[in-house]
Formats: sequence, C-alpha cells, structure tokens
Amino acid sequence: MKRWREVWHENAHRQSEWPRFGMGFEVMWMATGSRLATRTLHRRASMDSGWIDRVRVFERVRRRRYLCCYGDESNQGGPVIRTALPVKKALKPKRCRHCGNSFAPISSMSKACSVPCALALNDAAKKKSAAKALKVERKSMKERAIKLKTRREWIAEAQVAVNKVARLRDQLAGYGCISCEGRPKARYGGGMDAGHYRSVGSAPHMRYYLTQICGQCKQCNRDYGGMSVEFRRGLIERIGVNRVEEIEAMQGAAKWDIDYLKRLKKVMQKKARRLEKRIAEKAEVNQLLEEVA
Repeated sequence: MKRWREVWHENAHRQSEWPRFGMGFEVMWMATGSRLATRTLHRRASMDSGWIDRVRVFERVRRRRYLCCYGDESNQGGPVIRTALPVKKALKPKRCRHCGNSFAPISSMSKACSVPCALALNDAAKKKSAAKALKVERKSMKERAIKLKTRREWIAEAQVAVNKVARLRDQLAGYGCISCEGRPKARYGGGMDAGHYRSVGSAPHMRYYLTQICGQCKQCNRDYGGMSVEFRRGLIERIGVNRVEEIEAMQGAAKWDIDYLKRLKKVMQKKARRLEKRIAEKAEVNQLLEEVA
C-alpha cells in the first residue's frame, strides 16, 4: 500500500486562487462498500467555498477519516493535495510506579500496570496533597501568630536566646557558677541559669549585655536573690575590676523596636548553634584523649 493517497481538485488549474486555501484544509471521508463518497469539507483558512465543485479520489480506501494537507510537489495541472494514513506507533514498555513491574501502557499517560496499583497510587497522591495542604496551613498559622506577637513577647523571646548564649559560652570556657563555682547537673531542679549582675528591674537597658550575664546555678540565682556580692567578686576575677566599674556606671534607656528584637533573636540563635557544635567537638576530643591515655 502506498504511503500517500493523491487527491486533486477539479479546478486545480486556477493557480491564482490557490493561495486562498492557506496551509490546506480537512476532508472527511466515509467508506461505502467499494466506493468513497465525500462527506464533509472544512477549510482552515478563509476561502470562497462556492467554486469548489468536487473532489475525485484515485484509490479505494476502507477507512472512515483522513487528514488532508496541501502539497505542491506536482507542477502538472496545478497543486496536489495529499493525505497520510495515521500510523499509531507502539508505545515503549513502562515501569509501574507502585509495584515496579514492567507493563505495556495503553497510552502515554499510563502510570500503573493494573487497577489495584492505580488505586494505590491515587490514595498515595491524596495523602501527599493532604499533607502538603496541612503544611501550608501550619505555615500560614505560624505567620499569623508571629504577626500577632506583642513587643513584650518579643523582648522575652530575645532574652531567652541571649541567656542561652551566655550559658553555653561559660560551659565552653569551663566555668561553673559565677557565685559559688558549683557545677550542678541538669536534673532534679539543677542546671544553670543566666544571672545578671545588674538586674533587669534596676537596669532594663542592660538586659541583653552579655558581659554582665554569666552562668549561675538556680539556687544562687533564685533562692539566694542573685548573691550580688559573690557575683561581683567572680566577675572581677573573669573580666577585671575596670570592666566591672564600667558596667556599674552604664546608664541608658531601654528602647527596642520589634525589628531589632527579631534580628537579635535570630543572631543569638545562630551563635548558640555554633557554640553547641564547638562544645560537642570538644567533648569528642576529650573522649579520644581519655581513650589514648
């Protein structure tokens, strides 16, 4: 069987009228026994359909529909309209996304080898979309909660981050409590607080000043009221009397906006992660030295 079916128009000799066809037109055919009859004729570009009289077919074909396209290979008697039989290519085997078995797909969009696998894929897609929607909802709720935070809440969260940095700094340096030099364990109410030499109530402008914040056991910080005399003595041993007198002489006003508190919290959290990493590395080195010894 030939690949192309040749069709010509009876008025194909009218060369001046052919550009009005555009790129071509569609012809729908209906097989009737051993003869082909013209069923419908559609034009793709603007053309005058009044002068198209009839289309003659030179070969019998038992198919219902053909897509016709315009061709200009023949210069004898005007242009030639040619049609190509649609050839359906065999699809390559695919691998099922659920069970992993190879199968012959029905269409290029097939993803599963059977109905149970397709149902399982559908359930997995539903769960994935539900989890994604839940994640988006949680994110939006978190953003809304952040927008609703007051300045007082931001001050408290920034204080937590600064206190953590002060405790980790003293832990990395090997210091104990600034007042009693004790090293309580972090259980049964033990552990360390971050004590302020000048309290937040008396000097609110120095609540984030790391130099005057040191690790202090909970007993000294809470039960004994901070033990300011012992705190001062320990602070002099660490930073010197001149720095301590500077801290005592500092005056100012506590003016922080929310943007500054957000940045402070972010910076202190990043610094705390670095200190935790250094503490873990130091612990590993000490353990290796003990094993070698």
